Amino acid sequence: MMLKKPDTLSNQIALYFEKEIFEGRIKEGDKIPSTTLLAEKFGVNQETVQVSFKRLMGRGLIERTRGKGTFVRKGYNNKTIGIVFGHEIFTDPDTAFFNLLLDEIRDIIEKEGWNYKYFATAQNSVYDRAFYNFESSVKNGEIQAIIEFCSNDLIQSVIKTSSIPYSGTDATIDYYDFTMQGLRYLLKQGYKSIGLINRLDTDSEDKIKNAITDIYSEFPLKDGAIQVFNCGTFQREGYDIAKKLLTGKKKPEALLVGYDCVFRGVLYAILETGNRIPEDIAVLAHSNKGIEIFSHIPITRLEVNPADFARQTFEEIISKISGKKFSVKHFKPVLIPGKSCGEK
Repeated sequence: MMLKKPDTLSNQIALYFEKEIFEGRIKEGDKIPSTTLLAEKFGVNQETVQVSFKRLMGRGLIERTRGKGTFVRKGYNNKTIGIVFGHEIFTDPDTAFFNLLLDEIRDIIEKEGWNYKYFATAQNSVYDRAFYNFESSVKNGEIQAIIEFCSNDLIQSVIKTSSIPYSGTDATIDYYDFTMQGLRYLLKQGYKSIGLINRLDTDSEDKIKNAITDIYSEFPLKDGAIQVFNCGTFQREGYDIAKKLLTGKKKPEALLVGYDCVFRGVLYAILETGNRIPEDIAVLAHSNKGIEIFSHIPITRLEVNPADFARQTFEEIISKISGKKFSVKHFKPVLIPGKSCGEK
């Protein structure tokens, strides 16, 4: 095996043995050559080999027996992915997306011939049974990779101190495309002042601002025609922002809302303030396929499919297991017209 930069030599040696073990060329109980022999084979010093052994032991793939040597650990599982998540996803409407995501990930794992193991913990940091089961499974090599979402700091600490491949389901929508599609649709429907409610973070802020700049170049708008309001991901934040907007002096003609859970709060505020959709205020909202937006009028929406996020999460974890690079995609939503933007 020729070792190449820029990856560390110890990491390349560990990946080599992982591949040999997972593909069955080195079997459970087989003895691993000594560090002296491996150092000569790979052209490195013994310390580098020791570092690679430490990684393999951390993943539960090998074990060292005093006076006998290093062996492939018996009972490791090379086809199981651990899925750890906060159990609140089953009851909290603000995390309904992750409930769907869990089902989609499970289905993909099964179709691809893998196994999975659930660890449903609390979103607040507690030493519950799920935590201890997860920690034990990591230490004992019962899982080959980890998919995590909506968990807690204790779970994160176990993940960070482990060398097991990990995915935090980082896939996102294409915020530039979402903003462009939404603003363009509302402007073409005749609305000249729009309130954009979305989360402005390191991933989204520049994309949203660039889209707004391009919209101003495309349409003859007055300064301040598009107002941007930063929110989190909870319905209460949508309610507070919308109520202030709807009762203020600069009430927009339309709202573009970047999160479906935030939109629930926006809808409450619209109804509470006596505004009618679309006569008094038009609305266009983000939605996730499979999660109905409960409203008295069909909401025009920009929809993404949780199955796409699940597929990307699985492909990411498989790439990490095999030591390959992976580029995260940003998914473009699909516009689905309803009756909330003055459609005929």
